[in-house]
Amino acid sequence: MEKLKKAILESEGYRPKAYLCTEKHLTIGIGFKVDDLYLSKEVCDIILEEKLLRFMEEISKQAEWVEDMPLNIKDVILEMCYQMGVPNFLLFRKTIALFKQRNFIGASKEMLDSKWAKQTPNRARKLSKLVENEAGQ
Repeated sequence: MEKLKKAILESEGYRPKAYLCTEKHLTIGIGFKVDDLYLSKEVCDIILEEKLLRFMEEISKQAEWVEDMPLNIKDVILEMCYQMGVPNFLLFRKTIALFKQRNFIGASKEMLDSKWAKQTPNRARKLSKLVENEAGQ
């Protein structure tokens, strides 16, 4: 199996981001045609963990204040970053200012006053409630 894997890798190459192959199919990794991919729960869990680690690293570089937040607040921030990306999370200036002040009640309300909350109301309410609950901790 190892010899075969090495041969395929040598022929296909490796690309960490999606690209169009010569036949114009969206492809990723070691020639994986996206339309044909089947990802097991275990593989998805590995990908999720790697993405979260990258988001933690990125948010730590761009918003050092996050390190001082309670774990539940960090988790909310990471879930928001996962959904919309770090640059879009950083546009939540009023919410971020309230986080920095540890005004979690205000931050939870401000989170709901956003386009994001209108687009994904259930998730926004769930995360807002977690932030609100942190005020009682």
